[in-house]
Amino acid sequence: MNTYILRHAESHFNAKTSEDLNSPLTLNGIAQAYKTGNFLNSYIKEETNLWSSPFLRTRNTAGILHELCSKLAPLKQDWRLREHIYES
Repeated sequence: MNTYILRHAESHFNAKTSEDLNSPLTLNGIAQAYKTGNFLNSYIKEETNLWSSPFLRTRNTAGILHELCSKLAPLKQDWRLREHIYES
């Protein structure tokens, strides 16, 4: 089985239009996720697992990918995939 690692699409936090780390995708981020989903649908030839952190931006991205890519197994979430912030 192949492994593909993707980062979530652009969120409002990334675009600096929100200070909420758990913000949804921007319109640009939605377009990015659709573009990636269409690519994956043409590229992935065998059933592939789809994992996501519980953050909204990653669930939004994964939901779009799952909608477009017929070879993706049902979404699985794991809190260990969340973003970590280390402060000194």
